[in-house]
Amino acid sequence: FATGGHTMLEKGKAAIGAWYGVDDKYYDDRRIQAVTECGIDFVFTGYNHDERSEQILKSCEKYGLGLILFDWKYYQRPERYGTDTVEQSLDHISSPAVIGHALFDEPNCELYDTLEHNRSVYKARFPDKLAYMNLLPLIHDTGRLGASSYEEYVELYAKKVNSDFISVDIYPLVVDNGREYLHPDYINNLSVVADACRRYGREFWCFIQSMPFNIVRRAPSEADIRFEFYSLLAFGAKKILHFCYATPPSGAEQFPYAMTDIYGEKTPLWHFCKTVNYEFRAFREIYERYDYIGTYSYKTEDVPDYLSFKETADAQSLSALNSDGCLLVGCFESPSGKGYIVTNMSRLEDHQNVSFSFIPRADAVAYIKGLPQKLEKDADGCVHLTLESGEGVFIEDRAE
Repeated sequence: FATGGHTMLEKGKAAIGAWYGVDDKYYDDRRIQAVTECGIDFVFTGYNHDERSEQILKSCEKYGLGLILFDWKYYQRPERYGTDTVEQSLDHISSPAVIGHALFDEPNCELYDTLEHNRSVYKARFPDKLAYMNLLPLIHDTGRLGASSYEEYVELYAKKVNSDFISVDIYPLVVDNGREYLHPDYINNLSVVADACRRYGREFWCFIQSMPFNIVRRAPSEADIRFEFYSLLAFGAKKILHFCYATPPSGAEQFPYAMTDIYGEKTPLWHFCKTVNYEFRAFREIYERYDYIGTYSYKTEDVPDYLSFKETADAQSLSALNSDGCLLVGCFESPSGKGYIVTNMSRLEDHQNVSFSFIPRADAVAYIKGLPQKLEKDADGCVHLTLESGEGVFIEDRAE
């Protein structure tokens, strides 16, 4: 851990987090080590001001796992913030494992002024720590949003809350009477938040659905996890957050299992997420060098309903792009050249591979399942790639 905060949360760094990362009913060193072995950099967990909580902090320090804490005296209770009370309650911030606190989840925009006050109080006391807040996903209930539209809800947050990032949770893997499909608002939701982040100079954080819950959200496959990752990367996300790692207690919401079950043991989801986490970790330092500039789609005759969004990049960016299926193309730039995240947008339930080609400017390298591969040109100067269902690829199209 770096002095004054964990460097993984520096702006521009790519990192992987997880909600409910420690279940203190089944806590031990082995289970903390398993979180890091899964490729996760930091987790959200509760802090109860007791000996058990202190033991968890020590174990996370030992294995290099960052913590964003829920202090139950303050989480979701914005009326409690004042400089003196924050200082008294959060004295355990001295642990190098603690990289910040969660302040509020899914606010109505009428709370934004209060949340900015609380954020500024927290940052004045702990300038090197993270004051975490998370927005609602795209819903059409404007009363719950407190705004006339979802676009206004996100825009007002960007204007009123002076955070370095905007975070949202979007869970698109739906099952309805046995029929599996992707939520039709999914890509548009990513686009609205990513566009606000780009315009206001904020970092894009997003939770992905890494577990089944509430009957209507289905259990992800490895291809589903990969699809969610690369969809986010195509919109420039820097922090990808799993919901969840450990299985939360069921109540008003039903949580059958997550990456670990109610006994703290690994489920198949742990292995799916580990595979995709490490694919991303393999090229994330390359990805970090690029600035996100926008996203567009390549559409064929069969266009999924979820591929409707406001496009923010030139559709000719990837020269002479041609594909036998729909693609999502995220556009990036750096001093060394252009970068692209290209994601297979065919319906996941169809298990369809997609082949595409383009003409690179010079030498092109593709990071396929995390590993670099120099792309060979055909007689016409094109390179050809095939993406499996749910797969994405990062392409460096380097300057001459």
